Amino acid sequence: IKSMNSIGKKLTKHGLSICVFPEGTRSKDGRLQPFKKGAMHLAMQTGCPIVPVVFNGAHKIWGKYGYRIACNAEPIRMTFLPPIDTKNWTAESLEEHTKELHGLFVK
Repeated sequence: IKSMNSIGKKLTKHGLSICVFPEGTRSKDGRLQPFKKGAMHLAMQTGCPIVPVVFNGAHKIWGKYGYRIACNAEPIRMTFLPPIDTKNWTAESLEEHTKELHGLFVK
């Protein structure tokens, strides 16, 4: 949590954006896994919107071991969804927002 607070302050101070994969790990078979809450905590803390980006087919380009990517091996489709306002999120509502966000990825 301490490192997330530090990141949040830097993002806010410098007006930066980051890309976070909320599952916290790669999917080896392409099935969506549960979201971890770190990215949602960061969005809540900074009040920055979340712009969901759905990657379809990305699991096909990962090597069997490590993070080696097989470029041009398979097409990947990226779908950008509308931004989600996080300014009114609270610690109490975070679990529900995380579930709602996850639901957008399975539609």
